[in-house]
Formats: sequence, structure tokens, C-alpha cells
Amino acid sequence: MSEEQVRPTGRRRAAPAQPGRRRIDPAIVAAVVLPLLVALAVAAVRVGAPQPPATAPTAEARTSATLVCPSAGVLAGTDEPDAVVPESGVVRLGTGAEGDGSVTASPLDTPAAAEDLEDAADVTPAAGGTGQVDSGAAVVLRGAGAAAPGLAAARFDASGGIGTTCRTPDVGGWFVGLGAGGERSSVLELTNPDPGSAVARLSLYDESGPVDAPEVRSVVVGTGETRRLDLAELVPTLGDLAVHVDVTRGRLGIAALQTMQPLDGSRGGTTWAPLVAEPTTATTILGLPGAATTARTLLVANPGDAQTRVDVDLLGPSGPVRPTSLADGLVVAPGAVASLDLTDVLGEALAEGGGGASGVRVTAGSAVVASLRSGSGAGETSSVTTAEVPTDVASGALTGLLPEGAGARRLVLDSLAPGEVAVPVVARSAAGDVLLEQDVALGAGSAATLDLPEGTARVDVAPTDPRVDVRAALVTGSGSRASVLALVPTITTDLVPTARRAWQ
Repeated sequence: MSEEQVRPTGRRRAAPAQPGRRRIDPAIVAAVVLPLLVALAVAAVRVGAPQPPATAPTAEARTSATLVCPSAGVLAGTDEPDAVVPESGVVRLGTGAEGDGSVTASPLDTPAAAEDLEDAADVTPAAGGTGQVDSGAAVVLRGAGAAAPGLAAARFDASGGIGTTCRTPDVGGWFVGLGAGGERSSVLELTNPDPGSAVARLSLYDESGPVDAPEVRSVVVGTGETRRLDLAELVPTLGDLAVHVDVTRGRLGIAALQTMQPLDGSRGGTTWAPLVAEPTTATTILGLPGAATTARTLLVANPGDAQTRVDVDLLGPSGPVRPTSLADGLVVAPGAVASLDLTDVLGEALAEGGGGASGVRVTAGSAVVASLRSGSGAGETSSVTTAEVPTDVASGALTGLLPEGAGARRLVLDSLAPGEVAVPVVARSAAGDVLLEQDVALGAGSAATLDLPEGTARVDVAPTDPRVDVRAALVTGSGSRASVLALVPTITTDLVPTARRAWQ
């Protein structure tokens, strides 16, 4: 029997590879080709190639401006400070030059009144004169066209004796010397003039250091809303407080009204605290209301993490002077508030007459916030901390507004120029009539005081050289109804950021 060939059944095996033929594995291809492609792409990009230089902001003529004036006389110590409607008050305003421009006013009479921003009244004053808004509520002023560059305003209570300068809404600021107790309390007022919510974070400091205040770590202010925060209710504290308002979203009008209510039941009073833009190593504080015997206290906050020494010079017609009694200066602990009694040293200077003192200059080893308090009880008020005029966006001119019936009116000038300068001063009535026109001579680093005529409603200070650093303040009223107001610079230019392409 012949032998049969048996064929394999089931799963086949791969045939042996033929000599000279190799199969290419796709994984090997990917492992070799992809890194090569990436390397070529990286080589095509100019790694480390020089980038185009940063483009400076473009200077454009200012055609719009916004100011926020706080409400008048909102009392502290209430259960619902947001719901308090203040007593009557006035806002005085002025513009810079003649031309096609307008000013509108929006009183924010109710909390969260976004519709009030749309309900704006035309309050454009005559060129060189002043206009007035009769409202005790927070007021938003908007200047357009030729009225924008020189827009200035001030808030006064019904008596006209207590006032404060209206400010451009900002992203932060500092107060030092606020109270949060029974005898001295403070209401912090935040106003949002823009569409959309704004958010602020508050940091507080006292004589011992930072104050834990979770209630004010995040304060939301809606469109057209005015939030009032009674510090005595939120963070009751004895002694003097420094408060930093940091606006983390949007921008806000920021103000603080202090109420002094003596524990013996005698008549109390109110005053606005001066807002300081930022800590600095050199601070000029102008305006000394009251008499030679008036109590004076310097308050300094040190937001840094190391102690710092503060020195104090008196400002007068002969330039800065440091009395021997102030030779030791003041040492301020980190994150704390300290005070220095200047009653005697300023009293002696004021008693000399002839403008013996017009303010103080504070210099520190690190950036601090400083304020000067004058008087006590119902007669307490604060001097103003002046700021350098930004010469890149301003003309160098300064403007101040006064109410009717303000009593005594004094202009305080201080020059930081190295040599003598002549500063033109013009005082006008509410109708724009010139009441006084005079050049005030200021020596190197000196200060001077000028009495203003009765009926003065507006003061313009215009250094002939805009690069000369001149500071100015107005002292109004007398006794327990006195105020110190800062003159504001005429901002003529807006710096607009210039966009550039990310890839060149």
C-alpha cells in the first residue's frame, strides 16, 4: 500500500521570511520620524530672538472725566448705615476752560440705584465760575469735551463749614487715624460709578499690628451703589486705625466720614478723613486750622515688615525746620500705627506769627502713610496729605473750590523746587469774577499762607513752569466748623496703552 501524504489541519503558521526581505514596523517609523519633525519645527522658531521693545502708552488729549463726591454727613453708629439718607449738602464744581464741553451730575439717592447713573442732570458751569449740585447723597460727576481736563469739585455739608475734595474713582487708597469705638467712630463709604460690580478688600492696622477683620475682606459694590461700612459695628476697636482699601475689581469712589461724640454728652461733630493714595518715604501735609493752642497729633502707619524711623520738619516761610524737640523722631513698628504729639512745637511756631508754620513734612526710612489731626471732640479736623502733580499728564495747574459762607479762607502753598519761584494765584467768585490776582513768591522748599477775599468760590494756582512741584491746600471756616481741602491738578492728558502683536 502506498503511503499517503498527510496535510496539516487547524491554525496556519506564518511562512518563513524570504531571504533579503524585511517588514517595516510602524512603531519604529513613528519613533524616528516624529522627533525629527518636532526638531525641524523648533528650529524654524527663532528661540531667543530679540523681542520688539515695549511700546510706551500713547498720550491723548483728555475728553472725558469722572469724579465721585461722597454723601454729606452720614452718621456712624446706626443699625443700617446703607439705608441712612444724609442731610442736605452741596457739591461745588468748576471746569478748566471755555469750549464745547458739558458736565452732568447723578445723585445716587438710594442703595443699588443703577438707574440713577442714567438720570443725569446738566450742571455745566460758566467758564471760570462754579456750579452747584444741591444734594446730600453721593454724586457722580462726568465731564465731556472741553469740560473734562479741568473738572474739579468739592463736597460740603449744609453749613458749608465741613468739606472734602471730590476724587477720581480709584483702585485703592489709605486712611490713618480712623476710629472704631464709642467716642470716635468712622463710616467708610464706597461708591461704584461704573457698570458692573466692583470688589474691595480692606486691611486694618492698629497700635499693636494688623487687625483680623474677616467681615471686610471682600466687599462687593454693585453698579451705581454706595456701600457704607460702620467700622465701630464691624470691627469695634479702641485707639487709632489705619485702613487700606484695595479695589481688586473695577474702581470705586472712596471716602471716610468720622463722627466725634464725647462720652460726657457734649456736642459732637463730623469731619472727613484725608485719603492717601499710597505709602511713601516723603509726605507733605498742609493746613493747620485752629489757634496756636489747638491740639495737634501726627499719626503714622507702617505697612512694611520691619520697623522704620520717621522724622518731622515744620514747613514755613524759611523752608523746612526741625526743632530740637523732634530730633529723636518717631519709631513705628512693622504693620502698626504710632502717634506723635506736635501740640507744643506747632503751637510755638504758630505763636510767632508771620506764617511761622503752614504744615509738616514727614520723611521715613521706608514707605509709610501719615496724617495730621488738629483739635479734639466736636472741633476735630485733619490736614491734607498732598501728592506730587504728575507732569506727564497734567498742566501743573491746581484748582480748589469753596462754598458760600465758608468763613475765613486761606490758601496754603508749599514749593519743593530747589530755588525761588513765583506762583500766580487767581481767586474768583461763583460767577467767575476775578477777586484777587497775585504772584506768591516761594523760596527753596518754603511754604506761604495767603488770605483770600470774602466771596471767593474758586482758586486757581498755575505755576509758570509745570515742572515745578507746588503743593496747595485751602483752610476754610473756623472753630468746630473748619476744614482743609486739597487743590486738585488739571489733568489734560490720558495715557492709553498701545497694543502690539505677540509674534513678530
